[in-house]
Amino acid sequence: SGVLMLNLRQLSYSDKVALMKYLQEWYVHDEPIVPSNTDLSKYESFEHMVDHLNNIEVDDDWVPTTTLFCFENGAIVGAVDIRHHLNRRLVNIGGHVGYGVCQSRRGHGIASFMLQEAKLLLKELGVNKVLMTTNPKNTASQKVIKKHGGYEIEPYVKKNGNLVSRFEISNE
Repeated sequence: SGVLMLNLRQLSYSDKVALMKYLQEWYVHDEPIVPSNTDLSKYESFEHMVDHLNNIEVDDDWVPTTTLFCFENGAIVGAVDIRHHLNRRLVNIGGHVGYGVCQSRRGHGIASFMLQEAKLLLKELGVNKVLMTTNPKNTASQKVIKKHGGYEIEPYVKKNGNLVSRFEISNE
């Protein structure tokens, strides 16, 4: 498989073409973009998106977040949202780390790389128990979480009765 040349960083104004190509792959497969805050259609413009994502200070109902994009040879292949602490909503759904990888690059260790980096950042922030949540059917993401020492804890039951799988990773 060779060594992955991956680099994780914030989005910058010069990444517009790379982001468009990346998002296009999600749109083509008709998949909701994960993490949802990396969906350009939620913003007025690309520049507005960059400014918003790179500003850690947030509105009252959200928590401080670091959003990073994973580049492979100049192309964006994934994104990760790292929440510095949790509110009640995130304890149930969302957790500390949310990531997405474009379809063509799944199964190549990219989510695992992003989670590893997220754990390091959270450790620096003093988070020694990382909470993560997934759709119970998302076995690929669960495999990544377990690979990093995650163990399943009590699921959250949504109002509609659907379950959210929840995992904890010791990050001492």
